[in-house]
Amino acid sequence: MSIDTAWGGRFQAAGSQWVDEFGASINFDQLMAAEDLAGSLAHVKMLGDTGILTAAEADQITAGLHTLQTELNAGQLTFDATHEDIHMNLEALLTEKNRLRGGQTSYCSESE
Repeated sequence: MSIDTAWGGRFQAAGSQWVDEFGASINFDQLMAAEDLAGSLAHVKMLGDTGILTAAEADQITAGLHTLQTELNAGQLTFDATHEDIHMNLEALLTEKNRLRGGQTSYCSESE
């Protein structure tokens, strides 16, 4: 059984909440949300242009990212320490809106 975090595959049980909060950087890096969204838009364009994503997938993810930009600018996004950092928070918010490949939004893997 893996834990639903970036590092979760390495552990059998969840850590204490204070450990999650201590390790999360969202309180600081939420200030980089606009830049993270801009980078994600560039990344999904590249994935669409190279055929890694279909045109329909790229269009759907792009639309979702633009929606997140609008919500960010309106102050409507809420971030959660359980998602650790701004990138993972935005990916979780996007995944709620775009169900692709069984719930995966492969455009924004930090390991790519």
